[in-house]
Amino acid sequence: MAGDVIDTKGALIEAAGELFADHGFAKTTIRDIAQKAGANIAAIHYHFGGKENLYTEVLRHILLQSEVCTARRLLAEGECFKTPEGMAGAVCKLIHDHFEAFFPLNEPEWWTRLVMRSLLEPTPQVEAVMRQVMLPEHAAKVEILRRFNPLLTEKEAQMWALSLDSQIVIYIFGKYPILLALEMEQYSREFLIDAERHACRVMLGALGLPLPWKE
Repeated sequence: MAGDVIDTKGALIEAAGELFADHGFAKTTIRDIAQKAGANIAAIHYHFGGKENLYTEVLRHILLQSEVCTARRLLAEGECFKTPEGMAGAVCKLIHDHFEAFFPLNEPEWWTRLVMRSLLEPTPQVEAVMRQVMLPEHAAKVEILRRFNPLLTEKEAQMWALSLDSQIVIYIFGKYPILLALEMEQYSREFLIDAERHACRVMLGALGLPLPWKE
């Protein structure tokens, strides 16, 4: 019985995620979700209480699966602040873990589409999940950058943290033109490794930190 409950809940999340990604929150009905999941409408109300809560759970499912706590962990450990090499390694670790989280080669195709749609069409559910999952990590990045350079103001550190994120986000929102320009059908592991290293070069060069590898 417990297994059936878990299977039904998971099927509803998967079905809803695909439909939300394709049609958006407003144009997706609970009847469509139930039909795609092979469940009944009552199951949606039983497990989630309605479409709004189901949407929140789908977003939370994606973000928790790809959640990166690297900045918070580095901040708690404190070892990276002792040397320039440690700082450089921390920046590359932040970038590496984000690439690993946001571009797993076996992720469902609808994940990226739904994240993009949810950011372009924000709802109260999106804001709630972002505040729970993503903002604490961003705050930790800002604190790390201020410890790297105590002369940075809060605003400057915020901008550097956003610059770090932008080195990754471009490969999400710019995926289609990037693939078109490079004549690729999909990101390969080799391409993602090159993109990760390029992001590290950009951030380390701007921050005046040494590369942790030899070119």
